[in-house]
Amino acid sequence: MSVLATDVLIKTMIEASFADLRKNSWLLDDVFSGLAQDSLAKTDYGYKEVTMAKQWFLENQIDVYLSHRIDTPRFPSITIVQTSSREMTERASLSDDGLIEDFEPGAVTKRVEKIYEEFTPSAYNDKDGTVTLPSTITTVNVIVGQFLVSKKSGKAYVITAVADDKSFTINSGMKDDFTDAYIVPPTSIWNVHRELSFLDESFAIGLHAQSDLNQAIWLRQLMTYVFLRYKESYLEKRGFELSTFSVGSIDENPHFQAEKIYSCPLTVSGQVEVQWIKFVAPKLQAAYGQIRIADGPATPVQYGDEIDKASWKMEND
Repeated sequence: MSVLATDVLIKTMIEASFADLRKNSWLLDDVFSGLAQDSLAKTDYGYKEVTMAKQWFLENQIDVYLSHRIDTPRFPSITIVQTSSREMTERASLSDDGLIEDFEPGAVTKRVEKIYEEFTPSAYNDKDGTVTLPSTITTVNVIVGQFLVSKKSGKAYVITAVADDKSFTINSGMKDDFTDAYIVPPTSIWNVHRELSFLDESFAIGLHAQSDLNQAIWLRQLMTYVFLRYKESYLEKRGFELSTFSVGSIDENPHFQAEKIYSCPLTVSGQVEVQWIKFVAPKLQAAYGQIRIADGPATPVQYGDEIDKASWKMEND
């Protein structure tokens, strides 16, 4: 996750919630039936009102607009405007420590990372799996666990041992054409280091209905239900965390003088994680070392082969 376009996140959350309510219209009884179950209000706002509200929602498209549209909006509708976004010092950390991930420079172009470009071995013994490199390259960058890939067949063979500076082995008995073969690492050879911080973001959401005050009330009920029922799955799971909201009063909107529009403000706030790439660094593929015994006398010549294979040497060797 990099920098999240949270206004689009909220827009798609509302649209997905409405789609789910239309698909499961029995939920609308739960949205609108509060007054129908009330002992005092049910006379005037009983199940007839619930039926009217359900029919209004199911028969009307409620568009969700981001701010600054140049065309004429349709009603009923919902508008979304981001009002603030601040970095949270209360959730800051030293150096903005983040994540380390595999980085593949060729991922977009599908270019394979290669230890060496294509080469044809000077010899290959399938009986013991020994691959001898051509004179132009050595095994200085070859390690156990990398793969020899046959360009002809596309098959990859794990490198099991590095014998010397000119040869390595794969599993014995492998029969393939290694013309223009290449060697690839078992994982990406680069790490990307990311840092992170958190933003406290707020949005002003407008609920708008035309001419009929009841429609504005239904829209306010509907949106209250949506932000209670769907925010866990459609907001917090997608990166807009610890969200809270508040709903204001319904008033006649003064920006629409030719027609009567009722509007109700809904404010939603939450915390959003942001990440950025700090730097890209090569990944350690292998490390080699040897113990040298201080003041150790030279090893007798007859033991030279054994010392060459050992992980230690005398200082005077």
